[in-house]
Amino acid sequence: MIVDSSTLILLAKTGILDLFIEDRKLNITKKVKDEVIAEKKTIDSKLIEQRIKENKISITEIKDDSFYNKLIKEFNLGKGEAESIVFALEEKTILLTDDKKAINICKIFNIKFTTAMNILVKLYQEKKIDKIRAEAIFKKLKKFGRYSNEIIEKVEEDLK
Repeated sequence: MIVDSSTLILLAKTGILDLFIEDRKLNITKKVKDEVIAEKKTIDSKLIEQRIKENKISITEIKDDSFYNKLIKEFNLGKGEAESIVFALEEKTILLTDDKKAINICKIFNIKFTTAMNILVKLYQEKKIDKIRAEAIFKKLKKFGRYSNEIIEKVEEDLK
């Protein structure tokens, strides 16, 4: 499982990062690490940096620089998202992303992906968080994320 900057930050900001990684292996690329902890003043960047030091989040590298460069050039994709997509393809793993361009590319290349909203619903369904906490996290995700009304309505239904 690989996560890009947008989703990693959303998981940290909403307080569900630790719940999500407690029984899962989570990878990020070097570019994602650089993007996320570049601004060390935020609580979420400090939390992510600490989880990296604790080996709860692993740093990975991609093998195919040519495809990485193609994604950046042809799709105007950020470096962290491009690396994450290449890694997901190379390792045939799920990409955690909330970036619209990255999601569209996943659809083009048949890459399995999920979002922070889907992770929230999964944690709720697994009973790792109760309804009150799920609703509070949902409000934060709506505030910090860029979700369509369709996604918001679906998650509202899933949290009932």
